[in-house]
Amino acid sequence: ENRGYCHNCTTAFFEFRPHEAKEYVYPAWSNKTELTDKAVKYFESRMINQRTLVKMRVYSDREFMPQFKKEVDVICFPYFFNDKLINIKFKGPKIDNGKTFKLVSGAELIFWNIDCLTKFDEVIIVEGEIDALTFIQAGFDNTMSVPNGANKNLEYLDSCIEMFSGIKNIYIATDHDKKGLELKGEVVSRIGPD
Repeated sequence: ENRGYCHNCTTAFFEFRPHEAKEYVYPAWSNKTELTDKAVKYFESRMINQRTLVKMRVYSDREFMPQFKKEVDVICFPYFFNDKLINIKFKGPKIDNGKTFKLVSGAELIFWNIDCLTKFDEVIIVEGEIDALTFIQAGFDNTMSVPNGANKNLEYLDSCIEMFSGIKNIYIATDHDKKGLELKGEVVSRIGPD
């Protein structure tokens, strides 16, 4: 799909196709910091403390979730870039043993915690915000998450690829399932294995 790989020098490359300028929706930020007891207990069960949640501006709210066709309690992961709110991911309750998520419709897709690309020379890329919070809780503030899980839409990477030029080491910590390995391969093919 418009990409190549040199088996001699192990260089990966892809055809540069700049995206047309899009008009994005920007959600309003009102410095929400509230976390329900249920949300705090959920994160504590994942060994993520409230201090880390506050640092990363994770909060609780109520939001209309299409999976339930009504407003439900959600955990909100705000996506900032240079202190500007770009998007919000809403994590709702499980339904039929499946996860429920929603991003702001019409908002730009970017990495969660993308600002670490300007603060560190090494970064860790994970599949989800909770994975990133786990790394951050362990002291790795240089961790960022893809916005849409192990999905083939990597528009968020293509739009910020030049930000990786100053990064010395990139660690890709995706799940070791089929989708996680596919995501890892796509990221490596765009950034390059070197």
